[in-house]
Amino acid sequence: MNTALPALYAPTTDADFLRVFNRLCVALREPPDDTGVTQQTYFELLHDLPIAALEAGATRLAQEPGRRWFPTSAEWRTAALFATRISRLLIIL
Repeated sequence: MNTALPALYAPTTDADFLRVFNRLCVALREPPDDTGVTQQTYFELLHDLPIAALEAGATRLAQEPGRRWFPTSAEWRTAALFATRISRLLIIL
């Protein structure tokens, strides 16, 4: 029996997350964290979300008018879940 989740619902891998995290850092001009502690903390808090949701949430945050600071993990989670709901609604329509 295959219990693998489809890619849309599969948890995010560390490498995929790092790619999206770095893209958001560049977009919001976040200074690099050479220790890796920031990336690891965000990964631990967000890895249960699919990479597609995290990418959509990161894009939404990067394009948010007036955003000047890197989002908290809760803000990123909210943006990712919101983007996922919107895409599901568009599929239904």
